Amino acid sequence: MAKALSEVMAKLEAEGNLHARNTYGRHGATGPMFGVRTSKLSRMARDYGPDQELADALWATGNVDARLLAAKVADHEAITAARLEAWVEDCDWYMLVDGFVADCAARTRHVRALAEQWRGSEAEYRGRAGWSLVAHLARQGEVGGALFETCLDEIAAGIHAAANRKREAMNAALIAIGGHRAGLRERAVAVAEAVGAVEVDHGETGMVTPDARAYLEQMARYANRRSGDGGAAR
Repeated sequence: MAKALSEVMAKLEAEGNLHARNTYGRHGATGPMFGVRTSKLSRMARDYGPDQELADALWATGNVDARLLAAKVADHEAITAARLEAWVEDCDWYMLVDGFVADCAARTRHVRALAEQWRGSEAEYRGRAGWSLVAHLARQGEVGGALFETCLDEIAAGIHAAANRKREAMNAALIAIGGHRAGLRERAVAVAEAVGAVEVDHGETGMVTPDARAYLEQMARYANRRSGDGGAAR
């Protein structure tokens, strides 16, 4: 493993560039990093994963690029809930949370339990991970609507008091629930109207926070057009 880790770290260093480092920095990354573009990380993941032992070693380096790659090469069948708990505690910027969730946590058998456990956390990034998993589940068909009804209640009651990047993920979950759960769309729109504008500090970036009501109305129009074109039958 030592040889494999050194090989991967050397490749990460070779693939790094100043522009990507500056971009990651503007988005909140701190600590050691080479600045490897996500497209290159994805190509590396195809070469080296799945390999949980390598993923653990990469994560342990604390290097930004290595941790992003660790989430991509993790073995979704082998990784334990305890390991996922340890990793989410280490997440210290929102893009790492998002990579960890999309590339790893959301693909494991632990996804529902982690969404339940993490979304109530007052910790900014753990809470973000939980709500990002809620959004992932809302886009799937396996989970019943009761979870999302509870989540809508929690969003209505607590979104404005939540930590910055957790608040952003709650807004995204609201959009995912209303956009992908037809039976809850009307209620999600009502929640969006009630909470109004959601303010998120995006730092030194050009990113903006979607208006949930407008976004949901746009998604509904698109769904209606697809249904009219026969898209719903496909």
